[in-house]
Amino acid sequence: HLTVSPLSQPFQISDLKDTLPSGCGLCGKRDGVRICSGCKVMPYCSVEHQSAHRQDHKYACNKIKKCRIDMEAQEQALRNHPDDDFTYGVGRFWKILPTRPYMNARLDYRAALTFVCNVESVQAQLDTLMENLRLCRGDNIGSRDLVPGLMIRLDRDQECYDFLKWWATSAKDPKYNWADPTLPYLDIK
Repeated sequence: HLTVSPLSQPFQISDLKDTLPSGCGLCGKRDGVRICSGCKVMPYCSVEHQSAHRQDHKYACNKIKKCRIDMEAQEQALRNHPDDDFTYGVGRFWKILPTRPYMNARLDYRAALTFVCNVESVQAQLDTLMENLRLCRGDNIGSRDLVPGLMIRLDRDQECYDFLKWWATSAKDPKYNWADPTLPYLDIK
C-alpha cells in the first residue's frame, strides 16, 4: 500500500522514500492501470480506486490540469502567431518576446506537477524541462538547475553525470553559438 504525501503543498525531498511510487494511486497495483484524465500523471487500477482517492488527489489534479490547459492555450496562440516561431525560433525561444508567456506557462506546469509524488510526475517534469532546453538552448529560465535532481530520482545517474558535465565543460566555451541549433547540444557520453 502506498502512502500519499499531503497534497496541500509540493513534495519535499525529505518526503521521499528510497524509490518513487509508481502504480495505482490508492493500492499501488502496476498492471492494467489507466492514467487520470485530469492530471495525466496519477495511475489508477480501477474507477472505484480513482473515486476512493479523489478527495486526496483533487487539489493536485485540478492544479496540474489548469496549468496544462493554460500551457496548451499559450502554445496554440504561439503556433497561430504569423512569425512561425516554432519553426524558426527553436533553440532561442526566450529571445523572441511572444514566446515568453508560453515558456512561463511551461514552468508553471512543471511546478504544478510537483504536487504529485510518483514516477510518472517526475518523468513528466523531466520531459517538460528537457523540452524547455530544446526550445531555449541558453536556458534563460533556469531549467537546467532542476534537471539533475529529477534524473537522480529516476535512477538515471549516468545521464545526470553527462548532463552536468556538458554544462560544466562545453557550455563554458565562449565560441559556442547558442542560437545555432545545428551545433551539438548535451552530447557528452
